[in-house]
Amino acid sequence: MAEKKVKKTWFSTGEEEVPWEQWVINAELRQPKNDRDRETFHANLASALTKAINTILTYTASDKGRAAVPPITDASSISPFPFKVTAKVGNLEIG
Repeated sequence: MAEKKVKKTWFSTGEEEVPWEQWVINAELRQPKNDRDRETFHANLASALTKAINTILTYTASDKGRAAVPPITDASSISPFPFKVTAKVGNLEIG
């Protein structure tokens, strides 16, 4: 979710999206050597992602999480709270 702020550069002025909340889920992808390792890896990855998403949902659904939500300033779009999901591989951002 992001807030739009004026961005001033040397030669122009524009808008940039500044996230007011950000959640980072670190994951390590591996190449399993055999089917048994692949099954174990997939189970561990699924468990870690489920735990991370449950943590995010639990926090955002709490009183403290709801109190952090900024006021709705634009109700004309499908979602007043736009979101962006990206993935980083090394220093390269994808998404």
